[in-house]
Amino acid sequence: MTNRKRRPEPGKWGWWKFFAEDRSFLSLLPATAVLNGSSLERFINKYDAVFIKPNGAHRGEGIVKVWKTRDGFAFVRERGEPKVAASLDVLSEAVREARPQKKYVIQRAVDLAEVDGLPYDFRVMMMRSPLGRWQYVGMLARVAHKDCVITNARRGHGMVIPAEDALERSFKKENVESMKRQLIETSHKICNRLDRYKYKRYWKVGVDLAFDKNGRLWMLEANTWPGISAFRKLEDKATYKKIKAMEAAYRRRRRNKG
Repeated sequence: MTNRKRRPEPGKWGWWKFFAEDRSFLSLLPATAVLNGSSLERFINKYDAVFIKPNGAHRGEGIVKVWKTRDGFAFVRERGEPKVAASLDVLSEAVREARPQKKYVIQRAVDLAEVDGLPYDFRVMMMRSPLGRWQYVGMLARVAHKDCVITNARRGHGMVIPAEDALERSFKKENVESMKRQLIETSHKICNRLDRYKYKRYWKVGVDLAFDKNGRLWMLEANTWPGISAFRKLEDKATYKKIKAMEAAYRRRRRNKG
């Protein structure tokens, strides 16, 4: 198989703009902006909590959650005890400390549905069939660790559970199947939108979605280079094995094409 250099990804801000260009996605997308003094003040004053994310980071790296307190602001970088900042200037400097020269985005923090008091989201795996059509492969729920503000299982030391279990433990049982269908249909919609991205034809996408506590669905991210290790942690390995088989079949097709 010929090695092809990966094109640079557009980053969190580039992807947000790409999906926001299609107005049918606007109700799914949490409000997002490039981080600067103006956007920081605007978002902090408008929302109960916000996330500040390095534009090019992956797997939850460097993500900071910020919220107002009586004495100023509190924030957590990935996990641990909250730190405090007395002013927006101090807060801005503190959240940029790890990567002072990098571009950041600021995003409304969705009040995620919870399992036993812990927020969770979903990873939905989508892959192309041999005919090139998008195919739903499987999904799981990623539950955040108790002292963590990210749901990435490896970096945040959270846990993964079957998506149905998470839904049944936070919503009415009779709504679970329709909510699962909503996750799958939205993932197909996201992948079909990605087919319009001018630089690359993707073949595997990990779609990150979440319901808030009121049952509203949100799109958090579309990962075009997704890991699959979280699926291996599930007791039922069927989805993991299916992903591995489809990956192997894809590589064989690539080799046969030369």
